[in-house]
Amino acid sequence: MRRLLVFFGLLTTGMILSLAKMPYLRLTFQLASGELDGRPVEVTEFASVSFNEPTIEVQCGDLAFEVPARAQVDYKPAGELVGVSVEVDGLMFGAAPPREERPGDGLSSPKWEAWGGGEIDRRVAVCRSSGRELSFWMSAAEVDELEARLAERRFICLRADRVEVLRGETLSGLFLSWPGDGRTCLVFEYVTPDGKTGGSAWFVLQPLSERSLALARAIIGSFHLEAHQSVAVAHP
Repeated sequence: MRRLLVFFGLLTTGMILSLAKMPYLRLTFQLASGELDGRPVEVTEFASVSFNEPTIEVQCGDLAFEVPARAQVDYKPAGELVGVSVEVDGLMFGAAPPREERPGDGLSSPKWEAWGGGEIDRRVAVCRSSGRELSFWMSAAEVDELEARLAERRFICLRADRVEVLRGETLSGLFLSWPGDGRTCLVFEYVTPDGKTGGSAWFVLQPLSERSLALARAIIGSFHLEAHQSVAVAHP
């Protein structure tokens, strides 16, 4: 009888432990199967570069930025996904007009709402998340929060193996980069400090060169928001 009681006691304890650790086991399976990407992503501050040639200022909705004066600038009709495209020195670049954002969408726990550092800091924290944080000793709530961050990270970081953080007065953003098929793809996702307005820019460098990468950095470094329509202004 005593052995039977011990057996059922151990069985009950095991079942309780399994239920308590179900979130941990679920996330472990998602990481092992590749359903969630838990690899660490390198996150650094944006390395800005200045233009060393005459430029023009291009405006796409409320977004303004500079490009080399010799660049080919093509304005798209209103309503298209890309508002303006640029080609210069093997660099192809497209920018979309700023759009209304929903800050914090996907993560609404009190911990995230209390960050107080702005939407860009929340996104940086999501990018820094990785499967290395998962521990058997985490509570179910902590595991659920990590799972939510990793799930959102796929939409913020895309396939990037490197993320650079740009912080400005009118906008801040994440500069994402990854190689593929003999070319380098770059994406700049930006948002205003209050998280209410954001936008995207896409770069393709083919082939990758120091000059084309420097041009991409100079263009992104000139990004700012102002209330104008799409025009080009020369800068000597």
